[in-house]
Parts: sequence; structure tokens; C-alpha cells
Amino acid sequence: MIVKTVIIVNREDMVPERIIGSDLYVGDNILPYLNTACGANPRSSGVYSCDGKIGRYLGLYKPSIEVLNISQIRAYS
Repeated sequence: MIVKTVIIVNREDMVPERIIGSDLYVGDNILPYLNTACGANPRSSGVYSCDGKIGRYLGLYKPSIEVLNISQIRAYS
């Protein structure tokens, strides 16, 4: 799948700032951080660009022990 746009809906009731420091990845590996970064660094709910990256998996990854509480991630090609 070619991913151009990603919409993230962050849970505002569960420490919404935890998404800060995370990155979006697209690729064929089930582990997000082993794929290609979209170049988007989400700060909150919103629309982010992946510039037509190709992959089977879309992932949000933050290299810390904090838990991410995301309600929804939608990808559009």
C-alpha cells in the first residue's frame, strides 16, 4: 500500500502528551522501528504526511517505557 496521509486520533483523556517523541513508520516489517520513517513526529491528534511511502504495516513507535494511548490511526493512499 502507498501511504500518503495518516490521521491520528489521540486519547485526550489519558495523558495526551505521551505521543510527543514518537515517530510514524511504514514498511513490510511488523516491528515499526525497522521500517522507513514517514518524517512525521506527531505531537497530538491531527493529519500527518508519509509522502507516498510504501509498506504493509503502519506503526507509531516511541523508544521509551511510557505507554501510548492512541484511539485511532487511519491511513490514506
